Amino acid sequence: MMQDIFIYSSLFNRAQTIMKARLKGAQTGRNLLKKKSDALTLRFRQILKKIIETKMLMGEVMREAAFSLAEAKFTAGDFR
Repeated sequence: MMQDIFIYSSLFNRAQTIMKARLKGAQTGRNLLKKKSDALTLRFRQILKKIIETKMLMGEVMREAAFSLAEAKFTAGDFR
């Protein structure tokens, strides 16, 4: 009977140690994924900012081009 208690206690301790190791591994994995997610989010926002800046610049260039075309048409008449 005493021997059975020792065996169950030993198995319980081993299972508990294994579960603690698995928990630690899961926590480490989660932390690594969180860091990666944060880095990707930061990179995505940088790219999005660059896209918005480029679109704004493109709008200004198109506005100037349209104005230049209208000015040329007015000055020289309709040409093609």
